[in-house]
Amino acid sequence: MEPWVRKLLAIPVITVALVCVVAAIGSAKAHDQDNPEIRGLSHVPLRGEDMTMAVRSVVLNHKGKTYLLETRDGLEVRNQHRLPLANIPFLGQITEPPFERTLFAEEHKVADVTAEKDRLFIALPDSAELPANVVIFNQNHGFFLKDQPAPQADRIPAEGKVIASAYYQQDGGNLLIMVRPSIILDGAFF
Repeated sequence: MEPWVRKLLAIPVITVALVCVVAAIGSAKAHDQDNPEIRGLSHVPLRGEDMTMAVRSVVLNHKGKTYLLETRDGLEVRNQHRLPLANIPFLGQITEPPFERTLFAEEHKVADVTAEKDRLFIALPDSAELPANVVIFNQNHGFFLKDQPAPQADRIPAEGKVIASAYYQQDGGNLLIMVRPSIILDGAFF
């Protein structure tokens, strides 16, 4: 068979594969939107090996000041259980890149995260920057808090037991809170 004929026959196969990939991505997004567990949340549901909790606020202590973020002001839930297609030509342009393991390397870690009742506490070192946004990762999802860190008049001391680690994402100024298990660190694709 001539090489140009093989190339011509490959076009429909490639087209069908692309359609299948786009359909799978759309299906995953539709599943998230239809999932009653994550639709319309006013809290972040966390499930770990030894704990289950509903996070309603995040307290940041930084340079002697306290900042508070509330989940009731809204949060966006994004499924992180998807193929990392961002580096593939054409497909990378139509998909949002997932967060990758490298963002959670020890060199990006800024603090431990403790929990008490429905609050997460993070004591940021003075050398760290105050984040613009906070994202909490657990199981298959990333929970993007819409609230910005708001300064508080009274200091709220950190309490509870360590349940997670906080990482600073330089690009975007995000504080990434990793509560394991998570598909990003414990899955096969990343």
